[in-house]
Amino acid sequence: MTKFIRTLSIIVLLSLLIALPPLFSGYRHLARANAGVDDMQISADYEMAARLLFWRADLYEWAGERALHGQDIPRAVRLFEQAARKGALTSSGQLLLGDAYYDLGQTEKAVNIWKGLLDSNWARGGASQGLVEVYFKRAQYDEAQPILAKWLQYDPENPEANFYQGVLLLTEGAPEALQP
Repeated sequence: MTKFIRTLSIIVLLSLLIALPPLFSGYRHLARANAGVDDMQISADYEMAARLLFWRADLYEWAGERALHGQDIPRAVRLFEQAARKGALTSSGQLLLGDAYYDLGQTEKAVNIWKGLLDSNWARGGASQGLVEVYFKRAQYDEAQPILAKWLQYDPENPEANFYQGVLLLTEGAPEALQP
């Protein structure tokens, strides 16, 4: 029995010696990210913390947000996609991923993400705006109309939505387009 306890103690000690350094390093990167001021360094620290603290996949989204603020859009996309693969991408992260795809010229990927967000209470305004802008640029007014109508239904005072509605009414020659 004594030999068993000694062997078990050695195994536990070795396990702790293996597990604790990455754990401490992960929390150190997280603390540095939370206290940082440079977007790209913060992004790198969040990403490293997410790798070391594997149960914190949400940190990939945080890293992506900071990469986006730092104008490293390809890196932001990679980090948002990593968060999505881990099931940790929120509606706001999806909206940012759609925006990043759009900025990279990957419009179809952006459109697909934005369409999936139209029922999200938090992100539907941004998703609606992105979709309406794309459809207007493509002159796909029939595609834009139902999205614009829903957008105005839940946010009737939104200036962008009202602008697009006015443009749409003008293209149709509707007399209410000229009303204040």
